[in-house]
Amino acid sequence: MMPVLSQKYIPDGEFMQVDMDLNRGWHKVNSFTGTSADGFRHLLQWILKNQENVRAKDSSDRLAADFVCSRRMLKQIMQAPYTHAKHQNAAWNILAKEFKGTIYLTSLVPKEEKHKEKQGASSLMEIYGHKFEQYMTGGDPDDVMETDCQFRCVLQLHLNEMSLLFAPDIDAVDPTRHKEDFKDLNSFLRLKAKLESTTSFTDYNYRKYTLNNWWIENKLTGVPRLLVGKRNRDGVVHTLQMLQTDDMPALAEGKWEPSVCINVLDKFLNFVKRRVVAEPDVVHHFEKSAMAIHHYRDPNLEDILPNWYKQKLFSTQDEESDCSSGSS
Repeated sequence: MMPVLSQKYIPDGEFMQVDMDLNRGWHKVNSFTGTSADGFRHLLQWILKNQENVRAKDSSDRLAADFVCSRRMLKQIMQAPYTHAKHQNAAWNILAKEFKGTIYLTSLVPKEEKHKEKQGASSLMEIYGHKFEQYMTGGDPDDVMETDCQFRCVLQLHLNEMSLLFAPDIDAVDPTRHKEDFKDLNSFLRLKAKLESTTSFTDYNYRKYTLNNWWIENKLTGVPRLLVGKRNRDGVVHTLQMLQTDDMPALAEGKWEPSVCINVLDKFLNFVKRRVVAEPDVVHHFEKSAMAIHHYRDPNLEDILPNWYKQKLFSTQDEESDCSSGSS
């Protein structure tokens, strides 16, 4: 399942001229049908299957992580200081619950959005993004495009005194740098198809918002590079550009600061930790509007952790038998 970058598309330098029509095979797309709830469930299933690898060294029944969450959620938090008030990511809702010393975070999806999320219809921009990845990883652009296929790595991130566990999707690996026993993501890179900047307005948005978005995604996962396909309005990619993650703040020309993004994540997670630890038996709701972050606690909120996870995490066979016999 690991996507491998086609060696013919590795630029010999910063730029490469190409001719890729992202409209080819656009009608043969199996749209993405996954949801944030599916991703959270898959991560919990992986944790159960790999309990010994993620067990804390100083405890027999605790994960070696203060938080279990998603990269998408962490990115939204880090983007908060620079997100336009009218942007769809300006407001978010996060549910938090403590279990065996670890705080689990998941997104609250409003009821009116759940059906829309399940429909899985892809926009033309999303199709362009997937089609670009299909080209870059050696696929035939005239074949059916399966957007549900994803390769993920489970990562542990240390932020000051806190440890986070999450499972980001990975776009591609550079075969010229990859080692089978890799311990980091230095050989991986992100793939992005982007409309070329032709005005001062689009250039401003690129530096302030797009580069900030890309830098956060890569920095959270330790991915050192990003390969951009610049396309025209007709959907034809004409230039490949290799960007280094660590160069992105300088390219932004002061439109945002990395330290601000990191500090807001640190402060928010510490705020969550204080509130949840004070009342560990309830589900906590953190809501961000365009102006502020609000905290609610409601004993009637459904537990975000399924019983099958709570019963099996670091439990003995005897404990599992007791749980099974006591449940209907």
